[in-house]
Amino acid sequence: MRGAIYSRVSTEIQDYGKQTDELKDYAARNNIEVKYIFEEKVSGFKDDRTEFKKLEKLTKNDIDIIFSVGII
Repeated sequence: MRGAIYSRVSTEIQDYGKQTDELKDYAARNNIEVKYIFEEKVSGFKDDRTEFKKLEKLTKNDIDIIFSVGII
């Protein structure tokens, strides 16, 4: 199984590293290969989320599952 990780925080002073690490660990424990990692520091209310737009372009041919913390 192949997956993608999307980690986002709302402000520049926040860090998404812990989110990404926890999601990578979860994937590894469940034998899921992480093919893509998308990380960004931008409010979820903004439409201009570059990394999220990249995630949206993936298809079933690219990945089987998306991992994220909270609402994407």
